Amino acid sequence: MELTRQPKKIPVYLHIPKNAGSYLIHVFTNYFVRLIGLKSELHVQRLTIVGDNSNLTLFVKFNSDYWKTDENIKEHHFVSPRAKKSGFPTLQTYIENKQLYILAIVIEPEDGELRPSFSKVEQILNLCESKGEYFSIFREVFSRQQSLYHYITGDESSHEPSHQSIKEASFVEYLSSDSLEDSWLIRSITGMRDNWPITNFWFDQCCNFLDSFNFLIKGIENTDNIINEVLSSCFGEGLSNSDRAQPNLNSTKIENKITINDLNEAVKEKFLKRTYWDRKLWERYCK
Repeated sequence: MELTRQPKKIPVYLHIPKNAGSYLIHVFTNYFVRLIGLKSELHVQRLTIVGDNSNLTLFVKFNSDYWKTDENIKEHHFVSPRAKKSGFPTLQTYIENKQLYILAIVIEPEDGELRPSFSKVEQILNLCESKGEYFSIFREVFSRQQSLYHYITGDESSHEPSHQSIKEASFVEYLSSDSLEDSWLIRSITGMRDNWPITNFWFDQCCNFLDSFNFLIKGIENTDNIINEVLSSCFGEGLSNSDRAQPNLNSTKIENKITINDLNEAVKEKFLKRTYWDRKLWERYCK
């Protein structure tokens, strides 16, 4: 496929930690390399946009070799031939001069509020004169918390700022503690303070925000389906088997995995109470 102009519809993925984000990055990379063609393979890059309290990863196609020697396009902190970073002014110049096309945008997890990242996405879409196709992947709450605990406390997260931030010695102990997330998504979308309890007001604020972008949301078991649906909508072509081949998954290895039914009643009750609002999000969008 010869991409000669900026696509009018751009996938915008909201990445929730431990919800298939690494798999999506892998699949998107393979898909766009195949779509653009091997001749332009290295012109397909993942470009991190830094600053302005936002955290975005953009899949881009560079339209010349100028970026290779541009001092404003820097190597990412993890060395990869397809991972670069720049500031927003550089990105804006490249878009305005048609030196690159935006293929997809990933809103990455942030410690603080996510709305600045959404605002930056809207700026990028306006510059491109394109429409965003917003989507996200949810995960059953107990499964996600088990994966998150073992990831943060294990060696796999050694590159993450949050590495070893969970201090509880076991997953069951974590489930009984105040370290257990009540709802990362509600707090990140609304920007509510950490010491404020989540209420129906904040739940509605989060849902109204997601609904205002017409988010397509599915459970993690439907990951390939939602990716295929979004890519087909934006580019007229879905995934191939080769796009999904040999995934470099950030899949957390868990020994002695348990289910919620393995918990004693006290721990189970505390978990259900603490994660009430996260489970309510799951039921609203994935049931």
